[in-house]
Amino acid sequence: MKAITVWQPWAGALAAGIKGNETRSWATKYRGPIAIHSAMKAIQHTWSNLYMDDEAREVICRRLELPEIIDGPATFPMGCILATAELVDCIRITPEYITTLTPDELALGDYTPGRYAWKLANVKKLPEPIPAKGRQGLWNWEPPGAFCLELAQVEVLEVVQQEVKNDTRDQLRAKGFDLTPRKYSDKGGILCLPLDKNINGDVQAKHPDWVPVSCPNCGRKCWKMPEADKLKEAQGVELLCTECAVKAGFLSPYQKNKPNPAGNRAQRRRANRERKK
Repeated sequence: MKAITVWQPWAGALAAGIKGNETRSWATKYRGPIAIHSAMKAIQHTWSNLYMDDEAREVICRRLELPEIIDGPATFPMGCILATAELVDCIRITPEYITTLTPDELALGDYTPGRYAWKLANVKKLPEPIPAKGRQGLWNWEPPGAFCLELAQVEVLEVVQQEVKNDTRDQLRAKGFDLTPRKYSDKGGILCLPLDKNINGDVQAKHPDWVPVSCPNCGRKCWKMPEADKLKEAQGVELLCTECAVKAGFLSPYQKNKPNPAGNRAQRRRANRERKK
């Protein structure tokens, strides 16, 4: 909710509904809910002749039915949200507009022509002021507990998450296909290019760096990603569409009883290098 900070006792006059306009030197296009916040400016200063005249004090005392001697901080709390309202209009002050205002309204604002009157409606004073730190201009205030519910209103549901086993890889291995992740040191093999007919939507919108190519085997339209040329140069891979690669049996068969190589790590690495030569 938007909020505006106002010195006391004018903030209290707004919250009580005896002041309908908040006058400012600047305009706003905002319309909607707004919180009225009282500044930390001491009421002892703003109640003096330096900030108020006798007419304004008389209006506030009369309309709020205050005694001759008041406890300023208790009557006009500072640093608090006092009320909420609707900001319904922002009117540039002109001599013609001034003639439409009551004497009490004129006494509680600075209606110098050229300034602006922020018109408030549906003012609702809070049962108790809510402490808050104000700011200049319009600022955002989140009411405490705005999204909280009483415990009795909360319905607790027990959610049971069941693990779903994914055996796709085991099924492929049973049919002789191994989908073990490729290592950068591997050489040869096939890089499968996605077929255009198997991709939904606008490919170039989703992957602007992909380029259309033809499968070297079947000639059907495929899509090649930038990494394909790098792998072809660095690892000597061949490019085929996915269906041609599967039909030709280019995917390496999975060995169910793969022997565990003997020797320490250095010896196994040396043996792997010898096999790849």
